[in-house]
Amino acid sequence: MPKIQTRFKNVLQSSHVARQIAQDQHRGSQTENLIETVLNQLREATGVRSLKQIDQDDVRAYIDTLTDRLNAGELSSATTSTYISALNDVIRYVDEHLNKTLETVSAQEYGLSKGEFKFHYDTVPQDFYDRYKEFLSSKDDIRAQSLAHSVELQRELGLRLRESVRIKQEAIISALKTNILHIDKNDGTKGGQARDIPLKYDSQREALQSALSFMQSNNMSALIPSGKIQKQQLYYVQNIRRAFNRINNIEKMDNHGNRKHFLSNEAKKYGLKYATEEAGHHRKDAMSRILKIILYLFLDEKIYKKLITYTFNICCSPLYRNFKECHYRKLRKKQL
Repeated sequence: MPKIQTRFKNVLQSSHVARQIAQDQHRGSQTENLIETVLNQLREATGVRSLKQIDQDDVRAYIDTLTDRLNAGELSSATTSTYISALNDVIRYVDEHLNKTLETVSAQEYGLSKGEFKFHYDTVPQDFYDRYKEFLSSKDDIRAQSLAHSVELQRELGLRLRESVRIKQEAIISALKTNILHIDKNDGTKGGQARDIPLKYDSQREALQSALSFMQSNNMSALIPSGKIQKQQLYYVQNIRRAFNRINNIEKMDNHGNRKHFLSNEAKKYGLKYATEEAGHHRKDAMSRILKIILYLFLDEKIYKKLITYTFNICCSPLYRNFKECHYRKLRKKQL
């Protein structure tokens, strides 16, 4: 029997392990690619680098990241379901070949299955935010204290979790001088896309100044404690959030809640397009999901459901589809 490769500490090893799992389960190249993606995401979300290290907590942590990305509009329900399927392929392989007893994941149970858009409890209320910050600040742990500043930047400036952890001193110093926070791939932006966030409120400047003072006093180039790496801090974020939820006996909250609070407030004041540009949303499906969230916040629930149903029926009607086909044919003829 050939030796089983279990380590996936880099992209190349993930590719080898994915091929091994896909072949074992008689799957094709499409599944192999999905498994490779899941292994890379699992490593990034939890820090595990070997199939031997995967336990049920790591599986839950990965599901949490998928939930966060789905609620943030970064993933569609269909894509999330394919990732869950690939994750289950990994779990079955690990159980069979490494004598583990991991449980496969039901996408429906976690609310991640395909289906009608469902609005989730997204934005973080002020009292919840205050309690969480107090919980973090009270801990004699520099990781928790760093996270308290990251959470404040998420709420005040709409930063993603990764951006709020990786933001550099240089970016903050420049923002306090120019009143524009410029972040790029060095600060962990999605896809390395740079964006500018104008500082319009005193609370934004105060949050940045507080984070900068903390980083300088602790000799940190970013909001990651010295001696730690980004993956360790992100893994800590997942664990501390679950601990807070258990202690307070509250429903699960995703890491994008404070970012969505910023987005909804900006959308009310300046419009959806401006707010999503500030937040760094470029994908059409992300924009669509955020539009639904904003509509939900503004409209009565019955009106919201009627509007969404009406729009869906129009877009799916045969008449509309025929119109689109004729339109595309005309465009195609002009191009030729």
